[in-house]
Amino acid sequence: MDFVLGIDGGATTTKAVVLDASGAVVGTGEADGCNPLVCGFEAAGKQLVEAARVAAEAADMGLAYFASACYGLAGVGRAHDLKRMTDLLGQQGLAAVFEVDHDAAVALYGATAGEPGVITIAGTGAIAFGIDADGKRARADGWGRLMGDEGGGYDLALRTLRAAARSVEGRGPQTELPDRIRQTTGTADLDQLATWLYSSYRSPAEIASLARCALEAAEAGDSVALALVEESAGRLAETTLSVVRQLWPSPVRVTVSYGGTLLVRKGPLQRLFCDAVRERIPQIEVQPPLHTAAHGAALRALAKLRDPG
Repeated sequence: MDFVLGIDGGATTTKAVVLDASGAVVGTGEADGCNPLVCGFEAAGKQLVEAARVAAEAADMGLAYFASACYGLAGVGRAHDLKRMTDLLGQQGLAAVFEVDHDAAVALYGATAGEPGVITIAGTGAIAFGIDADGKRARADGWGRLMGDEGGGYDLALRTLRAAARSVEGRGPQTELPDRIRQTTGTADLDQLATWLYSSYRSPAEIASLARCALEAAEAGDSVALALVEESAGRLAETTLSVVRQLWPSPVRVTVSYGGTLLVRKGPLQRLFCDAVRERIPQIEVQPPLHTAAHGAALRALAKLRDPG
């Protein structure tokens, strides 16, 4: 029996899904992150192979060799990076045929089951990506923590830290954020928190994980945290609408979905994001993702196997 492989490779985690020829999920696997711009191309290739191996083992395949594969990867948005990763994966020999694309592209394919639309992803970073019925693509943001990623976890975490510092020093309104940050980081005061932040390297993902302090506080009714989350929702909505306007300048019915650890979490951010998008363009239909990004990549691999042309 033929099997196909789908990979969703981000900076933090690499996820794999194996489908059989009928489209049923028969195996899944995970490995460490594989963004080549973060960990290097050779290390990224090793993590992809490891995730595929784990998924193949779960599928009881034995040898991890697939009839078709699709790799959706962060860090391959530029042509030379895409070519380098494609050449590397060709050397790995995991699949008879394969394609490499941006991770947002496979997330959209999974979210809409291959139909046109837009997906907004908010995890450590943030990006919106869309494809219209003619296959035209557009994106907004996804420029990294220094240049963009507005509304993503790193952005929200920084604003959360600043709001906590203002609260402790009396420069801003009182909030429960300092207590939540202390509990999360194991620190006792701002001095210890600064040491935690600056004395050793903290990865962007580690910093971004503090965004959950704002999300949890907002869910508990903290007004300062809720304002921070509402600002994130607005930034993500504007990023989404940028893609909608690029692809559909005239008002039409457009499907928008969402992904990433921040937006798939049910709570104020997801709700405020959906409301903000609908308020700006009423023709938009916001829907939960039908499948995960890794499943979307596997579905693309299956479609390629069924129709090689």
